[in-house]
Amino acid sequence: ASSVSSKSWGPTTVLDGIDWWADRLRWIEGGVRGAEDGAEYSLPEDRFHVVLLDELVAGNREWALAGLLQFLEAPEEPDLREFFEGQMGPEAAHQGRWSEGLSPLGRARVRRKYERTLQALADEGNHVAPALLEAYERSREREPAAAPA
Repeated sequence: ASSVSSKSWGPTTVLDGIDWWADRLRWIEGGVRGAEDGAEYSLPEDRFHVVLLDELVAGNREWALAGLLQFLEAPEEPDLREFFEGQMGPEAAHQGRWSEGLSPLGRARVRRKYERTLQALADEGNHVAPALLEAYERSREREPAAAPA
């Protein structure tokens, strides 16, 4: 949401970027589960694999990469390792950039919008919502405690 809101062609705010991002997840959901000509279809669980950027750049990175490679039945190539080490870290992913320049109230509004959007995706049964909710909870646990008022 933050990245797309900085583009000339995308939403102009992080709040609007969250809606843009959620709409893309809903569109993807239509390819994973849906109906066509009155018949419902669903990709079997073993046909797709959810990988969160957050897990690749700041979570249990090695575990996330190993799981992806195992799903793809792909070996770890030296070029892949070089890319992973050089480009898939928190700095390269600009984690936390969304909050730059926002007031405490602005940060709270973005967090609340994101939380509501995650809950809406979960309520809709979006296949990626459980992983996103888990990652969000882990990220909140890593944040420093707020100063007492």
